[in-house]
Amino acid sequence: MATVGTHLSSALYMSEAFATAGAQHEQDLGIRLGTLCAYDVDADGIADLNDLVTVRAIGVEPADLECPWKQIALVDKK
Repeated sequence: MATVGTHLSSALYMSEAFATAGAQHEQDLGIRLGTLCAYDVDADGIADLNDLVTVRAIGVEPADLECPWKQIALVDKK
């Protein structure tokens, strides 16, 4: 669970290519944050946060998506 603005939500990072997922997984801090797994996912209930119309429709401020989440979660431990 993560807090985005005033919303508490779960997050799932997905990628079609393993190399992209690996690069995203290890970026900036140079440490592994967890385990990479392959799943068969029913994606009907997943929101595309790259789509500004969707982001606004679910009540998330675009600026909240640009927060330093790794600093907050891993360094500040909030």
